[in-house]
Amino acid sequence: MKKIICALGLLMLLTLSGCQNSGGETAGQEFESLGASFEDGKTVTVDMNREEVLEEMGGEPDDWVTKYGLIAYYGAQSPYEVTSLQYVGQEEMPFSTSLGVDMGDSADDIKEALGEPASESADRYSYGLERGEDGYTLFTGTEEEFYQYASGEGDPYNLYMANFTLEDGKVTEFSVYVLRE
Repeated sequence: MKKIICALGLLMLLTLSGCQNSGGETAGQEFESLGASFEDGKTVTVDMNREEVLEEMGGEPDDWVTKYGLIAYYGAQSPYEVTSLQYVGQEEMPFSTSLGVDMGDSADDIKEALGEPASESADRYSYGLERGEDGYTLFTGTEEEFYQYASGEGDPYNLYMANFTLEDGKVTEFSVYVLRE
């Protein structure tokens, strides 16, 4: 009888401990980088600084908007690290993200690649990510849980929000930004 009670107690303990972590966490998929590439091979990620972006893209930043639909924002101090990237799809120069979602993909394609978003609306899907030593880990949980994590145990300098904007049911824009610069 003691063995049965001990076994039931252990089973209850395991069940309860499994239910404890109902908040979000960064135990999702992992990605080597966080950014996007274009058909001509140019790639820009949040791991770059202003000098590296200028070298990769060439030309003037105003030209990137016209040809690539790329807008990059940088930190205020050297080495002027990328704090935000925005890719507005250009038909002649589509983008592919490092998260496995490409320009023209559907909402179902996004969810297949990344799972349930932290937040979603009819035309926007948002995912939280945390930068670690080996890349970026997808946050599993809601947007509210992501921001609670950022204000608690997470380091907001290593937390990013990635957004996919859809038009007519297809990805037309990708943006990513660090929570704190």
